[in-house]
Amino acid sequence: MRESQARVRWTAVRKLIDELAARRPERDRRLAAANIRYHLAASTWHYYRFYFGFSLEDSIAAAEAAVRSMLDAITGPARRKP
Repeated sequence: MRESQARVRWTAVRKLIDELAARRPERDRRLAAANIRYHLAASTWHYYRFYFGFSLEDSIAAAEAAVRSMLDAITGPARRKP
């Protein structure tokens, strides 16, 4: 079950990146999607919470910052909505 849900999330992230950055090379889109998907993984959240000792709020902020940075890198900051 976990693997099928991961595949669904991967497909959804890839689709969004492909739509947002259609003019970028496929490799760039694939790498951006992989980095974003990584920050949505349970193991990443576990690392934030238990290795760094982040609160839930700080874990969310860290993941949001990482995803925002990747979106800005692939689409440019002007594309991001506030």
